[in-house]
Amino acid sequence: MARGIGIAGEALGVAVRQRLSSTTAIAGVPFVLVQPAIAGTATYRLYDANAPKRFRVIRVWGVMTGAGGAGDTVVVNDGANNITNVVSVAALADQDVWDAVQIDDAQHTVDKGGSLRVVTASDALSIVYIECIWT
Repeated sequence: MARGIGIAGEALGVAVRQRLSSTTAIAGVPFVLVQPAIAGTATYRLYDANAPKRFRVIRVWGVMTGAGGAGDTVVVNDGANNITNVVSVAALADQDVWDAVQIDDAQHTVDKGGSLRVVTASDALSIVYIECIWT
């Protein structure tokens, strides 16, 4: 389970929302979940049906910790549906940075009690960063 999401950031988000003129705008303090040192074909469960409250994934990127190889991919999902596009890291070198260039707006909100996973194929050697906001 993810750790380190603080009340101070949440309180700041509430203060910003209270000053919005628009009734449809969303304000939030971003937070970043980090899945360090992924390797091999695996499913990394940041939240496994235990998200503490509702949030939205707004950006996903990674830093290569080794060279990519044939078939190496990374995707972020909610346990059932992909939130990001499947990112091929096959041609990347150690220390390269990659970005998920698509986020599915129909899937990027994780409800309280929901799941968030990083799924890798082959040997996608990366540190994965997932930027989110509370909703």
